[in-house]
Amino acid sequence: AWVETSGTGEALYKAWELTADGKDGFSYEPMFFPESGSGIDVYAIHGPSFVSGTAFPEEPVAFTVAADQSGSRDAYMGSDLLYAARQGAAPGSGEIRLLFYHMLSKIEIAVIQGEGAPELAESGAVTIPEVVLDGTFLPGRISEAGMQEQSSRAAMVSTGKTSGTLTVDGRLSGASGSEVYNEAVVVPQAMGGKSICFNLSSGGTLYYTIPEGTVFESGKKYIYRITMDLSGIHVSSGIVDWAPGGEESGTATVI
Repeated sequence: AWVETSGTGEALYKAWELTADGKDGFSYEPMFFPESGSGIDVYAIHGPSFVSGTAFPEEPVAFTVAADQSGSRDAYMGSDLLYAARQGAAPGSGEIRLLFYHMLSKIEIAVIQGEGAPELAESGAVTIPEVVLDGTFLPGRISEAGMQEQSSRAAMVSTGKTSGTLTVDGRLSGASGSEVYNEAVVVPQAMGGKSICFNLSSGGTLYYTIPEGTVFESGKKYIYRITMDLSGIHVSSGIVDWAPGGEESGTATVI
């Protein structure tokens, strides 16, 4: 986190490490308001690592998401890029609450075993080839109101050029209403024409092609509920903020 005197950009604490306690709080070395009694601005990042004492980033900072986000959730959690901004916190105002926003995109895939009961491979069961895995992030000195604007947050993230295959968990879902979602963090990018691949224990592969024009946006999650039949894949999808929102539907074929 960076703590500055309100409105001046004058640094009080540079890249101060805050450790989440799992209860919406942090542990950290003590910090103090300016002796002048001025308010402070606080900016905090979860994502790229900074050495204590590093100045607030004035140039884009590189980041990557893990190519393999299956198995342990460490790779998924470590790929998530979050940012919070709080301006004008005054002495005596009590606890300073930071509201973090997800700066990247998220995909959730529910896989349902359908006609013929096709079995997924034990490893590398669900993959998405040719996905950009890197980018740059330029945090803004922005107000809480500004942070609420999705377009303002999206402007801080730029997509990179390094592509690879994204691997997602292959846990199966039960009946409708009891879906198990395999999730991964994705760099915002155009996803139209890319395939979600379901690699079978038999050695075969089923494919779902994401519709042309689909763009994964900053701070949004994209939901796919997919039934695997040996004769094809049936899929429905949804695009929502990283919170409840609208739904879309689609179809898929085997190629």
